[in-house]
Amino acid sequence: RRAAEWATAAAFIGELPDGYESEVGYDGCLLSGGQRQRISIARALIARPALLLLDEPTTYLDDAAIRALLENLRRFPGAPTVLTISHDPEAASSADVIYNLRDGRILVVRRARPPAQDRYTLPGGVVEAGETLTEAIRREVEEETAIVIEPVDIAAYREVIARDDENRPKRHFVIIVFAARWRANEAKPNEEIAEARWVKPDELGDLPTTEGLAGIVARALERLQA
Repeated sequence: RRAAEWATAAAFIGELPDGYESEVGYDGCLLSGGQRQRISIARALIARPALLLLDEPTTYLDDAAIRALLENLRRFPGAPTVLTISHDPEAASSADVIYNLRDGRILVVRRARPPAQDRYTLPGGVVEAGETLTEAIRREVEEETAIVIEPVDIAAYREVIARDDENRPKRHFVIIVFAARWRANEAKPNEEIAEARWVKPDELGDLPTTEGLAGIVARALERLQA
């Protein structure tokens, strides 16, 4: 029963017709996905393992249940090493060390609107008043793609000067490109993005991209590998 409490399963077990003696059907078919998930974790905790391997442990759980479960796992007696495979940013944020696997690919987006409509480029946007550069890039990437990133370093910059018909400058843009690491979530483009995809750097030559994208990506990869 203590294991069930640590796995945040005790409350719903107590509401079952026969509590801990309840029939739950073949492979737990009479339980919800979240209930089965927590019982599986409780069964693993009974043995007080030195290493606990969890594959998407927060699937089917609401935000409150996720926070309670992750906090309990951190405080579990004996402090087992917990190796978690997850796309959940809440699970990632609770980890002491995070490893991200993306097969050496980079995220590019195809713009749905001018001026770069139907061209592939990097996600991002404008800096709002009061934001730092890293705050802005985190916000813009998450707004455009739902992906959570960790900015590492400035990789490059470009200047774009828009001119009128008489070649007089109308607007002057300074575009700062960050190297960053993926932290959580899968791409879900918003209305400004027609498509988001992970590509290998050598695949950029086969795509219609904004000017200089391949060179910018090469410099970003150098920062990430430094």
